[in-house]
Amino acid sequence: MSPLERGYVQLYTGDGKGKTTASLGLVLRALGQGLRPAVL
Repeated sequence: MSPLERGYVQLYTGDGKGKTTASLGLVLRALGQGLRPAVL
């Protein structure tokens, strides 16, 4: 099973700025590649 079939979890934590921007940027990149990202 390939990594894309299995799924991928990326967790952003910590104080300060950039977590939302980084996660939404990754979602947009995944959408551009035809993947189905989810934000929880």
